[in-house]
Amino acid sequence: MSSGDDAFDVYTLTLSYNDFASLMEKGFCLGLSGDETVSAELSQMYPFLQDAVQYNGTYYAVPLYLQSYGLSINKNCWEENDLTDRIPDSFMGMLDFINWWTEEGMQEYPDLILFEDVYEYQQMLSRQAMNLYMYQYQAKGEALALNTPQLQRVLQAVETLDFDTLNDSIPQEDASGMITSTSEALFATWGNAMDVSSYSYYQPLLIPLEEGGEINIPVDIEVMFINPNTKNADMAMLYLQTELAKMNPQQHIMMYPDDNEPIVDTYYLKIGRGYGKRGSRRTGEAENSHAGRSGRAAKRDRFG
Repeated sequence: MSSGDDAFDVYTLTLSYNDFASLMEKGFCLGLSGDETVSAELSQMYPFLQDAVQYNGTYYAVPLYLQSYGLSINKNCWEENDLTDRIPDSFMGMLDFINWWTEEGMQEYPDLILFEDVYEYQQMLSRQAMNLYMYQYQAKGEALALNTPQLQRVLQAVETLDFDTLNDSIPQEDASGMITSTSEALFATWGNAMDVSSYSYYQPLLIPLEEGGEINIPVDIEVMFINPNTKNADMAMLYLQTELAKMNPQQHIMMYPDDNEPIVDTYYLKIGRGYGKRGSRRTGEAENSHAGRSGRAAKRDRFG
């Protein structure tokens, strides 16, 4: 784009890994505010989405997809084992739970494991601590400062954990590289806070770094924008209009505060109908079988 290349009319990228603000500022994106359809749609989205694709009052991209990965819990597992009163409400509280787990919980609940998808605990927990710490600064738009009492407290708390015991508890792979453990995990690191379809199993654990702190949810935003050098501006704009019109219903609810219509899960609806048909067929078979037995009994009574 900086060279004036018009080979591609439309681009997509994820804002978390690109300096999109500089692209807008330097004129590497075609302004969209002149299109009434696109502008009307963008103006109805959440303000944080509008801010992400807007510069000096002009829209330059269309958000298409949101996701937010972080800690999650298998809530059913906590409930079935009467552990719900121990669900942590902060990262420091989670470290306290992990301390309890290595000292007592592991012996009390031998059929459970702590995390589902961990290969080394110290690295994972240090990374989670740093992520939550940085989210605080990102949410406030402040420059990151690392030499703070809060970060020192948290990292020191991580260092006190018994990592030998934690790492020894990780399920081992077999010769084929598969993990054969059937134990249920209390936590996972990959839950998508914006994917409600997964809530039946893992639910997001939205916690601050320390008790009483603010909860900040990081969001990856995928956007689509038009090459300012395109020779097909009208078609490219129509393409963006179509993307907005055909947006996935679940993504639409995430992006538009006024969209609160329940979404019918057609997959489970089909399963339910399938079970209903099988139930009706089995009921009919049972009735036919009963009628057959009754007829045979009547014949025996009649003919002895």
